[in-house]
Amino acid sequence: MSFSTNSPAIIFIVDDDDDLRESLSAVLETRGYSVHGFDNAESAITAISEATGVPMIMMVDGSLPGMEGRDAIARVASTHPQIKIIAISGDSHRREGMLEAGAMAFFNKPIDFVGLLETIAQFTRF
Repeated sequence: MSFSTNSPAIIFIVDDDDDLRESLSAVLETRGYSVHGFDNAESAITAISEATGVPMIMMVDGSLPGMEGRDAIARVASTHPQIKIIAISGDSHRREGMLEAGAMAFFNKPIDFVGLLETIAQFTRF
């Protein structure tokens, strides 16, 4: 997978909930973002390491199969600090740990789409 630097802002969505991932993708794509979805953290991290470009934003669920969201956030934040990470979770008790791991914002499920779009717009301003 390669990404052109001339393409729209790239957003990775890492969530094992297919419906949520597809809904988020549809909303973001209508706003002009290039969205890539992953159902586990390992696949997203592999895509980052193998790509010629990296996403500008990575949304990560707190509860994932395999590598937990907090661990994925910590890894990406340490290896690719330019990626802005948004944590999402249905468990509000995960908030503090995900923010400590390197997430720049946290959204509880069900996600406030208006607030999320505002946060993404702030993160993608040059």
